[in-house]
Amino acid sequence: MINGDLQQPARRPQQTTPDVREPAVLGRIDISAEVEQVKTARRWLRGLLGEDHPAAFWVELLGCELVTNAVLHSDSARPDEDGRPGTVSIAAWSIGKGIRVEVTDAGSTCRAPVPVDAGVHATSGRGLAMLHDLTDGRCGTWSDAKGRTVWFLLDTDSTALADGDGS
Repeated sequence: MINGDLQQPARRPQQTTPDVREPAVLGRIDISAEVEQVKTARRWLRGLLGEDHPAAFWVELLGCELVTNAVLHSDSARPDEDGRPGTVSIAAWSIGKGIRVEVTDAGSTCRAPVPVDAGVHATSGRGLAMLHDLTDGRCGTWSDAKGRTVWFLLDTDSTALADGDGS
């Protein structure tokens, strides 16, 4: 005590910025599992980060690759008893210096998403290999009662992003 007053220990200032390791939800959207809806997913993904974000092109490209695979190859595309297709869900997070995108569909009773060795003249089959390469292997899949989820984590500081902007 000094002059009868109790000295208070210095208080630690409150943290005003969020911990960058905490994921921040950028958005979620459900689309009908129809080829025509891939463009809706493309616009939505593009709008998440804004045109000036260094990863915007790559998030759009890789996200649409997963959405297209879900629409073409999953059971979500099978019409129900009323003739309506199922749903594909897309979610995105900002995690530190990365962007994580997940695409969830109904799964498939006959196949799982695996990269294939597409021939030089093949018109399809390169998407999952491209996804693996551009994310440095930070991608994967899992299944649960809700269906199958395929995801990727794109490092926004990656030199692969700096090597080209997709234009």
